[in-house]
Amino acid sequence: MPRVEEVLKFTADDGKEHILGIDENSMLYWNNEPVITKKKVALQWWVNVSIIIYDRIGNARTLKRHY
Repeated sequence: MPRVEEVLKFTADDGKEHILGIDENSMLYWNNEPVITKKKVALQWWVNVSIIIYDRIGNARTLKRHY
């Protein structure tokens, strides 16, 4: 299973939690289920960079907690 990066997480008015994610192949996921689209999602370069930076910061924080 590909690694899905969480992009947006929110709680709806009905109390249900929803998560939008994307994997390294630009496939979208809604609540960890693949979203079927007719073509790949093309993100702007700054969105890709921000996801990478967010991922690296998250990994650094995780390592810091363990040591």
